Amino acid sequence: MRIRLVVVLIALNVTGTVLAEEEKNDNFLIINGKDKITLTSGLTMVSQRSSGLDDDQAKLAYSLDMALEGQMGMHGYIFVSLNTAQGQSIDTGVLGGTNADEETDLFNVTQVSEARYDACFSDQAYMTIGKIYASGIYDGNEVAGDKTTQFVAGAFVNNVTIPFPAYSFGVNFTYEPTKSIKINVGTYEPTTEFSGALEDTFFIGEVAWNTKLAGHDTNLRLTSWDCNACFVSNGLQMKNSGHGLNADFALNEDIRLFARLGHLTDPMEGFDQTFSLGGQYELSDNRTAGVGYSWTAASENGADDETIAELYYSYRWQRNVTFTVDAQMISNAGFDGTVGNISVFGVRSQVDF
Repeated sequence: MRIRLVVVLIALNVTGTVLAEEEKNDNFLIINGKDKITLTSGLTMVSQRSSGLDDDQAKLAYSLDMALEGQMGMHGYIFVSLNTAQGQSIDTGVLGGTNADEETDLFNVTQVSEARYDACFSDQAYMTIGKIYASGIYDGNEVAGDKTTQFVAGAFVNNVTIPFPAYSFGVNFTYEPTKSIKINVGTYEPTTEFSGALEDTFFIGEVAWNTKLAGHDTNLRLTSWDCNACFVSNGLQMKNSGHGLNADFALNEDIRLFARLGHLTDPMEGFDQTFSLGGQYELSDNRTAGVGYSWTAASENGADDETIAELYYSYRWQRNVTFTVDAQMISNAGFDGTVGNISVFGVRSQVDF
């Protein structure tokens, strides 16, 4: 849980009047004497070492995020975040990478990662427009979706068959017909960062359903997408479309399970489907263990299916500080059976303030 900072903002309104306010026991900025804007930050550091590579590696990477968010007027909500990252992660060639938080390809200097505005049409419907992190809206999971406190490997944070744009321009519509159903439909630039080019599009839609299964909390998500020219890791542009199923299920108060399935109707980068499953066990109020297994099917003759297994143990030292130790076992990285088995061991720290 993030601890929000109590700050005082001195701002000039359109008439030149200085407006500032601070309230005890509440952590927000006051804009124009009424709108509250909260400030949150998070620092993630991941240290990793490999075993089984021809040239084993030891790497360190960090990322820092700062966000301002809050109500703007009666029917609007704004979110602006800054991000910076440096360092490297272990490069095994595995799909999704060994560190889902590594963003140094995009941010080796401080930049605006997101700048989006939500326009509310009603209590059930709203539109989001601006620079958006699409995977923050789609393919969420209670067990395998938080790259700062849950799984470290990218294969367990998002469906690797979905070529999510990263921090690009988009327009998204959300409709919640009931408290248990949420529908999202969006169109985005199919790029790894904001470019302003609108010739190509990444279109995605998802239906999410929260229900009770055998009396336990359950989330189901069905996702479909189509991209006419998505970027792939070698810099090429390819058509990509497919469907995904995502679920998490609470066995009891301490154990939750998850599963993801992705199928490509247009094979991309030598693979066409993936399946992952696993679980999370709350050992105590501040200790969590998780295990996951991911399989991705090779679509080219002579290639080998790629698998990754991960085991992690997370310890929340204070309300805003969490440490995680992690082990990953990878087979046929990059769909290459000659690579052999690779192990990656890591330690991650997360500080929210």
